[in-house]
Amino acid sequence: TLINFTLRPGTEAAFAVVKDYLDYRYNGIPFLVLTGGVGSGKSHLLEAIGRWFINEEEMFARYEMVADLLSVLRAAVPEGNLEQKVETYKTYSSLLLDDLGVERLTDFALEQLTIIIDYRYRHERPTVFTTNLLEREMVERLGDRITSRLFDRRLSQVVVLTASDYRRQP
Repeated sequence: TLINFTLRPGTEAAFAVVKDYLDYRYNGIPFLVLTGGVGSGKSHLLEAIGRWFINEEEMFARYEMVADLLSVLRAAVPEGNLEQKVETYKTYSSLLLDDLGVERLTDFALEQLTIIIDYRYRHERPTVFTTNLLEREMVERLGDRITSRLFDRRLSQVVVLTASDYRRQP
């Protein structure tokens, strides 16, 4: 939750943005991107957002590691229900995608991510991402289409966490 989030140097701006995102019911900006180094607090904030969606908004919140999402979609191909699985991710009330850019990116993975992200972008569905990638790195890794949507100043808010890895703190 936000209550048990430990503010450290480099997390203050992200904490404030997340709090505003929730306090003002995402204020017409459906996409939120939390970017920063490993252990900077991104996933904690992502989970806090999910819990807020569930408890305060009584909204279904789907949390998924991007690599796991892609595994689910790959497994749906031989089962013949890929379109159904993709449709489900496109239409969740809120979707929380953790570690975007860490996954092994194939043409299939990029295509499925693009379909889901583009749909959610066009329909302004609440979607929160964590990533270690900055904008230029995301272009190189995920291409212009996904990056353009995640860094669109009209429908997305991006905040950088500069905190060091809390797991390495004394």
